Amino acid sequence: MLRIFNISGWWMPVLCVLVLFGGHFAIGANTNALALLLAGLGFGLCLLSLAFIPRISWILTHRNFLIALLLFTITWLMLCLQLTMYLPGGAHPFWQWTSAPPVVTLDRDATLRELIKLGALGAVFVTGLVVGADDKRAMLLFHLLILVGALFAVWAFVEYITQANLAVRGNVQSHLRLTAGFLSANSAAALFGMLCILSLAAVLRSAKQIVGENSKLMAFIEHLIRNAPVAIIALLFTLTSLLFTASRGGVLACLVAISVFAVWEIVGLKGSKNSGSKIIGVFFLAFILMVLIFLNSSELVVDRLDGTSASAENRWQIMSAHWQAFLAAPWTGYGLGTFYLINDMSMNAQNWGALRDNGAVHNVYLQWLEEAGIIGTALMFTTIGFILWVMYRGLRLRRRMRTWIKAILCISILLLLHGTVDYGLQIPSLAMMWALLLGTGFGLGTKRPD
Repeated sequence: MLRIFNISGWWMPVLCVLVLFGGHFAIGANTNALALLLAGLGFGLCLLSLAFIPRISWILTHRNFLIALLLFTITWLMLCLQLTMYLPGGAHPFWQWTSAPPVVTLDRDATLRELIKLGALGAVFVTGLVVGADDKRAMLLFHLLILVGALFAVWAFVEYITQANLAVRGNVQSHLRLTAGFLSANSAAALFGMLCILSLAAVLRSAKQIVGENSKLMAFIEHLIRNAPVAIIALLFTLTSLLFTASRGGVLACLVAISVFAVWEIVGLKGSKNSGSKIIGVFFLAFILMVLIFLNSSELVVDRLDGTSASAENRWQIMSAHWQAFLAAPWTGYGLGTFYLINDMSMNAQNWGALRDNGAVHNVYLQWLEEAGIIGTALMFTTIGFILWVMYRGLRLRRRMRTWIKAILCISILLLLHGTVDYGLQIPSLAMMWALLLGTGFGLGTKRPD
């Protein structure tokens, strides 16, 4: 424990984890008041990191960061213009019905809130950048996320089992899905998928450190359990919690991300054949673990799979209605945060059943196109693409921390895939966690000064 206090700026990863999981516990900070509170804390973390962590000027003046900052600033300023009438197409005709000044967005207050939240994500990215500028500080962040994530997963699992066993006429509620305090089990799946990949990365790093040509298999397993008990427990419970969310999109996206991670690591293995087989064995054991947990949750998952066609029809109606809305204002959108107004305006006799209780498009890309238009969406995802490219390029520049960089890239694959069928990235605490990981990975992937 004393080694933590020898790490420069050790308190910053601690504060980041406390803020993140505070948001997770508070339904993902998925209300206007909680989201703005979390955004304020995000700005505070950024200011603290810039003011009190020494020797970070090199990362803040690096060309990669300056390009990312420029892209994000242009994106944010362009979206700010939605609060004016100075965008292609001008103000929305809706404002002609009122005495208020005409602007592009349909809802000034909602757009202003979303701009504050987006700015906070940028601030948290900078916080992650500062953390990632030092390998030890970044390592502490990852281990704290795994430790607190394991505790969170254990709590979520115990709460789920307790609720599922509440008898209704003597029957176990086998249909109940694990939500972990979120308003949606699908959002919980996104979190546990992220934690699962981080835990697997920690297990893999420990396996690489202890593997040896002459070591026996049982000795290897014993050393692995001894060296990475928290990561193994975290992997067990995050996988369990993920599968009990019964999120079809979340489980599939996580499976794809883990498969990419496994292939990536196996292809890059160096050393003896015996060492490589043991590392492959770690992934095989993780796969077996997932299968065993799936068998225990199979009834819940199968029930969800049986309802896929009905759910797909419902999602299709939602996306069709909002696609038509997007086509009516393709370039600049209706304003960030205006989904609910657009959803109400899109209702008719045919789609009313699908849209009446709808809280999101269930496709992050379509909702961004609808609210930010082609221009804002292109700028936002260009910024994200550049960040991911810097991390990927950093794999060739770094000899250490490569497994963590790969893990963050695979977490990004998970979230971007999941975003095609659900809205986990629109949950404030989940978006903030990804922003922090992206910043940390960006810092790790940026070339150090000579």
